[in-house]
Amino acid sequence: MNNIVFAEKLKGFIDINLNLSMIGTYLTMDLIKEVRIFALGPEGTNIYEAAKLWAKERNIENKCSFVLCTTPEEAVSEAKKVNDKNILPVFVLCAVYFKLYELYFFNTDCLFFMDHLYMKLDDMQLATLSYIEKNNYKVFTHPSPAKLVDSINNVKLEYSDSNGYAARRCKEEEGSLCITTEKARSIYELEKIYDFGSPFMLFTFGTSYNGVKLLEKCAV
Repeated sequence: MNNIVFAEKLKGFIDINLNLSMIGTYLTMDLIKEVRIFALGPEGTNIYEAAKLWAKERNIENKCSFVLCTTPEEAVSEAKKVNDKNILPVFVLCAVYFKLYELYFFNTDCLFFMDHLYMKLDDMQLATLSYIEKNNYKVFTHPSPAKLVDSINNVKLEYSDSNGYAARRCKEEEGSLCITTEKARSIYELEKIYDFGSPFMLFTFGTSYNGVKLLEKCAV
């Protein structure tokens, strides 16, 4: 294959001129009028809770808006569409998302690890609308925490896009189970069957090419 043609089909990483230890300072600058945060929904997901906590800890709640997305991929793609020169788009991801590496290497025009946050997960649990003794159980779950029920033989996994969607689907199908959060369990009025606990998790906050350019203006 011709080397020049081959090179034209490749995508390299963007060049970033930022001191990431100064992100907290950049975020509070007047040049950034709005921080638009794209996070996995619906309400009740750990990512959305982490997004709200990050905004609070960075002292930027007054200029943050939240857009709940159906998948992490959508969060990244929607953030990339923002082109207002004074809006910083931010997408929030979880470090154990099973397709994170694909997102990272496919979107080489983004700054994935602009910032991060450690947060305890919101009481991960197995829940149901009404427990029914059965030979086999359907379990709604996001693919990432699905391994939590690996030791149970009589389950059929039904994948959902988030812990919140898993809880919503569980409410719609009597006798089914779900792996979800305490917040989502409460929203959908489910019954807790087993508590997996609340381990610490790492959440990452990234931005698009346009976001990088806005941050670089703040750094001047």
